[in-house]
Amino acid sequence: MRSGRSSGAARRTLADLSRAIADAVPRTAVENDARTHLQGSVQHLFDLRNRRLSDNAETLPPVLWAALLVGAIITVCFGFLFGVENFRIQLIMTGAVAALVAVMFTLLIELDFPFRRDTAISAARWIELRHYLDLTRLAGVPLTIAAPDGVHAAR
Repeated sequence: MRSGRSSGAARRTLADLSRAIADAVPRTAVENDARTHLQGSVQHLFDLRNRRLSDNAETLPPVLWAALLVGAIITVCFGFLFGVENFRIQLIMTGAVAALVAVMFTLLIELDFPFRRDTAISAARWIELRHYLDLTRLAGVPLTIAAPDGVHAAR
């Protein structure tokens, strides 16, 4: 997501997780309930991921950026209209307003792309999930799922 595109590894991880749940053969009603619950949770996970991908691709419309820029210029220019007798104080006041506007624009740019830039949300949890799925597959360990009532069922 840092590059603005979806990750193939994340897509494969979700597909593996979905396949593991679909391949699980429930032997009891509790296992069937647990499988149904997990399928709903994985669907919710898919939906949230699609929302993150959409949030990462969308940005503020150019018209809004233009309006913000014009508003910022007008705000800074208003600083010169206040008739302060000391010109140096007027420059400091206008500079402070310009600095505040610059900080707000920087914040807006950072928040506009939440999965890019320096404040990006980390992919560490996806990497941990992929590692866990790989280890369980290699070790032949059955996928253990918790039923809604706390009873464990194994695939």
